[in-house]
Amino acid sequence: MGSYLLGAGISLTAVAAFLAQLPLEYVFSPVLVYLADTFATLVRRTLQGKRWYASHREHVYQRLTDNGLRHLEVALLVTAASVLTGLAGFYAATAPSGGVFAAQVVTAAVLVAYLTSPAWLRARRARPAS
Repeated sequence: MGSYLLGAGISLTAVAAFLAQLPLEYVFSPVLVYLADTFATLVRRTLQGKRWYASHREHVYQRLTDNGLRHLEVALLVTAASVLTGLAGFYAATAPSGGVFAAQVVTAAVLVAYLTSPAWLRARRARPAS
């Protein structure tokens, strides 16, 4: 229930910002981590033939806790990724064209790192200690 309320609040805020003609980077960059995680999870579940609408534990933050991170560690990771994409988006909204490209590269790198972090953690934990 809480995630639906949060999603509705974010959506209403995004619509209001869009109607106020704020740059889209301002609207979406702070929540891009959540949007990318949701999209990637839905696509992965659909491609695997799973019911995309059924309850599951396949979002990045859930897979990170399943692989041994504490809730606080996951929350800090999500916060850091959100801050980085938010700052890159805010910069992109006012930067010259070269700066926009740099901000987009940073954003893409942060999203790829976040979305693949469960696999990194799983591989790291599987390596024998030296």
